[in-house]
Amino acid sequence: MKKIYAIALLAMAAAGANAQNGAPLYITGEGFEPKWSAVEPLQFTWDAATSLYSIDAENLTSFAISTGKGTEEDGAWDIFNAGRMQANTVDMNGEWANLEAGTGNILAPYPTVAPSKGKIEVKGDLSQIRITMESAKDSYGVYLRGGMNGWLNEDWDTLSPKWQLKAENDTTYYINFDGVSIKAGEPFKIGDKGWAWVNFGCGDENKEPKMLDVPSTLDYNGNNNITLDEDCTGSVVIVFSSQNLMDPATVTFSNDPYEPQEQGGVEGVVVDGNEAAEYYNLQGVRVNDARNGLYIVVKGGKAQKVMVK
Repeated sequence: MKKIYAIALLAMAAAGANAQNGAPLYITGEGFEPKWSAVEPLQFTWDAATSLYSIDAENLTSFAISTGKGTEEDGAWDIFNAGRMQANTVDMNGEWANLEAGTGNILAPYPTVAPSKGKIEVKGDLSQIRITMESAKDSYGVYLRGGMNGWLNEDWDTLSPKWQLKAENDTTYYINFDGVSIKAGEPFKIGDKGWAWVNFGCGDENKEPKMLDVPSTLDYNGNNNITLDEDCTGSVVIVFSSQNLMDPATVTFSNDPYEPQEQGGVEGVVVDGNEAAEYYNLQGVRVNDARNGLYIVVKGGKAQKVMVK
């Protein structure tokens, strides 16, 4: 009798461990109709032969998945979020990424030229997710969005060219102001059109006004707006992490224009003479270990500002 009871318990445990396989799994977001609905999310297709959930999307940017959906009568998002999962899938096209409980949005690996078609697959035990995009990677489209331009929420096509940062390389974006500026105390963030892949503000630990010519840190999905301690009329340079776009980024505001380096980093410095270059921070203090940020490089009697990456 004890043996039969033990076997029954093992069977129940096994059934519990595999309970999700085939049970409903829901998705809602930017590329699904209705958009961001906890009451009417779409349902994944379950394939018992491969033990995979899957769904195709015509316009894939950001989305959320959950094992539950709400009703009109109940707190729909409370129910949806109770079974919600998140993952870091940026720059992981066609690769499996780990899923975990959480309410963060899941992003397509990168923006693409429209239409942004993609396929989403989830393992039956909900341990991993894989997103495969059909189109090649496109620019992130990085903008300054804030009080100085109405957050670019209206009249996008007219306003955006003035506030769009250019890509120097895969991780460095910059803008040299031409007839515009950021006023001291004016709130803003750095983001893309949909606040998806690029969405940088200040975290709770670094929300004080930023100084000009002093590299500072911005947080992905930072809750607080950015402000400056004085007007900025020159340039803004932001350097993303080369490992993970969602890691903190380094930003420098200046009243001087930024000159992009052809090769980037210290190796991009070209000056006359064979003597060693000397590096100084923007307060004029010499440094022996120049890390990420803006520095003054002196060599051969010449000085220039260089972004070290």
